[in-house]
Amino acid sequence: MRRRRATALIVVAVGAVLAIGLGGYGLLSPVAGNAVRPVPVASEPTPTDSGPSNCTVGAKLVPTCNVLWGAATGGHTGSSLTASLREFEHQTRRTQAVFHAYHRGLGTLFPTAEEIATANEAGHPRIPFINWKPAVASWADIAAGDPKVDDFIDRLAAYVHKRFPGPFFLTIHHEPENDVDPAEGSGYTAADYAAMYRHVVQRLRDHGATNVVTVMTYMGYAKWPAQPWFDQLYPGDDVVDWIALDVYAYSTPGYGYGDFDEMINRGGDGSSPPPASPSPSAPPASPSPPSGSPSPPSASPSPSPTSGAPSPSASPSPASPSPSNAAPSPSGTASSGLPSASPLLTGAKRREGWSGFYNWAAARFPDKPLMIGEWGVWSGSDAKHKAWFFDNVGTEIARFPRIKALIYFETPDDNGHDSRVDHPADALPAYRRLGALPIFQVTVPAASPPVLPTVPPRLSSDGSVRPLKPPR
Repeated sequence: MRRRRATALIVVAVGAVLAIGLGGYGLLSPVAGNAVRPVPVASEPTPTDSGPSNCTVGAKLVPTCNVLWGAATGGHTGSSLTASLREFEHQTRRTQAVFHAYHRGLGTLFPTAEEIATANEAGHPRIPFINWKPAVASWADIAAGDPKVDDFIDRLAAYVHKRFPGPFFLTIHHEPENDVDPAEGSGYTAADYAAMYRHVVQRLRDHGATNVVTVMTYMGYAKWPAQPWFDQLYPGDDVVDWIALDVYAYSTPGYGYGDFDEMINRGGDGSSPPPASPSPSAPPASPSPPSGSPSPPSASPSPSPTSGAPSPSASPSPASPSPSNAAPSPSGTASSGLPSASPLLTGAKRREGWSGFYNWAAARFPDKPLMIGEWGVWSGSDAKHKAWFFDNVGTEIARFPRIKALIYFETPDDNGHDSRVDHPADALPAYRRLGALPIFQVTVPAASPPVLPTVPPRLSSDGSVRPLKPPR
């Protein structure tokens, strides 16, 4: 009788352990009462809030059709990913297909537990986009095999292999242009960056992290392509899966005050002129300097543009007319609210023949999907511009078929700039309309769960069950 009771206890205990373990990995999800329901696995994609979409993600997370929609939330606020993303999604009335998270140094393996939970949320799967700057050694030292960084990469690869086997985006030291020191031996030349990037990616892959989808992230600033070292930044097709651009629009007449085309092709010889505000109360812009003359926009670091970009061309493009209700406005002059140009950047010239980042990237990387890895509209003196810009994105996005992902960066304060989608208040309905457009509906499959231990639990002589430990 005692043996039967002990056997029954063992069966119940094993069942409880397995239920807890499976629930922890998202295979079972509690609902009302004590019932459980299955959560879709990778072969059962879950639709976004806007309803099912025939578009999903294929190899290297490239959508089979349409454009991935995402955001980095809570920028410069100290708010947690969970809290800021929940608030943003509630506010904008849809789940993000991609969430953007930032890590620096060697202190945290990623995706973190919070990021994994966010990616695997039942009914709302999301793709992590991890942004990592090693930041403890120079690019040259990392490329040469810095022991601290190599140890972290090895631990990271093992962690990713066990804890998050599904694909996710990873960019390594995004926007490197801002940190290049072309002096020989600086450790931060463009060639050093390319070598560092290659080393990190190859070591991750060699140690089993083959699910990482790599992103090369450029700054959307026309002065950088004019630098003699610009082309040396690219690490190589074999280690780069996606090409990304980080770029922002401004709601104050002057630099960056335009439409979606101006933003992603800023400084291009053939880009359309920034349109005047749709608001009749917009303040007048300052007279424009001749096309190609340097202008003094903000000198703040990313995610807002740094300083000294040359002004966009004032020549209209037949392929991209200004809105019918808006005449071209002067461009290329700084507003009174923007800092003056850095002396280092004063007089910077545009790359000869430069036709804008999108046009350049589409031609330079014909086989790579393009991503706007960070974008936003900084609130300014034209209170109607942000809402108008969001509507304009919806009008123009189909003209740029190489863009496969659009990731907003929301913050209340980046060096005095505010990109919140509800500031001004009338921008929020426009952003909601934008996110609800059919072109931004892509079904993200639920992530595959980590591999559970296959060894059965060892029973001690007294009949108790030693709990299974989740993989670390």
